[in-house]
Amino acid sequence: MAKERPEAVMIRLEREGVLGASAWFRDSEPFTAMVFDPRRFTRERATKKFLTMLRREVRDMWRGEDSGLTLGVYSDQVAWSGVHLMGFDDMIPRNEHDRRDAIEGLLGPGWAFVPTP
Repeated sequence: MAKERPEAVMIRLEREGVLGASAWFRDSEPFTAMVFDPRRFTRERATKKFLTMLRREVRDMWRGEDSGLTLGVYSDQVAWSGVHLMGFDDMIPRNEHDRRDAIEGLLGPGWAFVPTP
């Protein structure tokens, strides 16, 4: 299969959407979000990738805390959205720098972290 030109990928993603997921502590705003190119990641692969990255991020945050909680209890405070097909503009930042980073990730490995509110 021929590789898509970057311009064609962007037009396709704007038209068809991206797979998106986010996570948050149950008492606060989201702290991480990712987007995936649905032609390069099935929902299952995107879920596995997101949860792997989420576990790493939560573990790193837990190591930096002095709360006395076990990793299991700390992790139980985190909720996540699941992976869903979403509109490109709903997930890709409007800020030029963050938008460029997200687009580079989608064009490169097929996924990217995106800023949360």
